[in-house]
Amino acid sequence: MGRLKEGWRGPESKNEFEDSFYGLDRSEIDPFDWAQLEFVLRACKESKSLSEADRKLFAVSRTKRSVTNDADRLKKDLARFGLSWEKVK
Repeated sequence: MGRLKEGWRGPESKNEFEDSFYGLDRSEIDPFDWAQLEFVLRACKESKSLSEADRKLFAVSRTKRSVTNDADRLKKDLARFGLSWEKVK
């Protein structure tokens, strides 16, 4: 089945993250969440630490919080998909 799906999909539609989505099944994730996850993983790959990625992703909302715990929100968001910083990096 996987080979058929791969054959039906043209090279231009191949997503850079599809081969490395850590065993996640796209059919079990809402398209909105999938797009968000791609953005989050891209930020993680471009960051040196979990805290740096968290600051990039929550740059506006973190300034409005009384307590900023860099990394906490991102850690929880990754956990929703069964992922961790270590697994992503």
